[in-house]
Order: sequence, then C-alpha cells, then structure tokens
Amino acid sequence: MRGGRAAALVRLGDGWSLEAGGVLQSIKGRDGQYADRALPDLQRRSMIAQPFSNDYALGSVTVRGQVGSAELVSTFGAAHHVLDEDFVLSLPRGGLASFRQRNRPSLAVAETRLSRSGDG
Repeated sequence: MRGGRAAALVRLGDGWSLEAGGVLQSIKGRDGQYADRALPDLQRRSMIAQPFSNDYALGSVTVRGQVGSAELVSTFGAAHHVLDEDFVLSLPRGGLASFRQRNRPSLAVAETRLSRSGDG
C-alpha cells in the first residue's frame, strides 16, 4: 500500500485565498482478503488466486474572497478510481473459472456561491 495526502493554503492578498488539496492511494494484493474458519491461519481452499488493485486520486481547489459586501467561494473537485478484482467462480457442472471485474469511475464537481450576512 502506498499513498499520500497534501494540503496548502495561499493568502493572495486583499482578503483572497486559494486552498488546494489532494489524496493518492494505491493498494495491491496478490490474493483476496478473506478467512476460512475451517482452515488454519493464512490458508484458503480456492485453487485460483484472487488478486486485486484499488487506486484512487482526489483533488480540490477553492478560491475565497470578498466581492463588495459579499463573500465569494468557488470550489472545484475531481476524483478518479481504478478498481480491478478477480473472483473465483464455481461452474454448474464442476470446475472453476476466474471472473475479472474492472471499474473506472471518475467524478468532477464544482460549486460557486456568493453570500452576504445581514441584520437578523
């Protein structure tokens, strides 16, 4: 497993700031993470290994500042996930097969708001 996280805040002057952050993580396994109570520790019945990898990256940027008497906040974020999994299948007429599942979802979001506090 490898990974890291970073965050930064930069004061731009005149009440404006820039915030940025990110996360990276990579997990890899040569076989499934499960236990079988009927067997000794660290043993399994399956004849086929079930490797997996799970990697993701997240990042965001936020700008804040005053626009007249209002506060402007604008944020953008993105995420990307790569998940590979192998599973053992028991075939109806006997025997085993391997099934590989691959997922690659990505997401991007943005929000901008302008707000002001008033009396009451």
